[in-house]
Amino acid sequence: MDDFVVEPASGIDFESVATLELAAAKMFDPADLVPAIAAITTSTEEAMAAQQEGRLIVARTSEGKVIGFALLAELDGHTHLEELDVAPQYGRQGTGRALVCAAIEAARVRGDAEITLSTFAHVPWNAPFYTSMGFGEIPPGEYTQGMQVLRRSESELGLDLGKRIVMSLRIDPARA
Repeated sequence: MDDFVVEPASGIDFESVATLELAAAKMFDPADLVPAIAAITTSTEEAMAAQQEGRLIVARTSEGKVIGFALLAELDGHTHLEELDVAPQYGRQGTGRALVCAAIEAARVRGDAEITLSTFAHVPWNAPFYTSMGFGEIPPGEYTQGMQVLRRSESELGLDLGKRIVMSLRIDPARA
């Protein structure tokens, strides 16, 4: 699908973010994303703060409909891709890839040497997708303090850490 643009979120996109989160969560096996976790969405306040700080990027159709988003955070002083969701009917059409590229570019502009994320290792549209974009798994023995806190938080939410990995992509500052 080429009929979309990727841009910073606007103040009217907050409801769309929550709707996309719920729709994307339905794609996961309940053994991976238990219903209690699948029902969690980014609050309007969180989305608003992310939008104001330039950490919320959306993919929008030419008609203005938000079909995907990337939510960025900071982890250990660099950009962390906290969440990436694409409306299921727009999946596997380049939307997620375009959003990840925008997240990488945001990290590059910020001057980061890397961008990280945490994801399911076995879900095709998770780790294998990120691997195809150049991300690599970080061995648990190399986790930073921030990554260890992130993993504890995921465990407290009820995610099976045996199914999840942390990944990173080195950023070439000269490449734009």
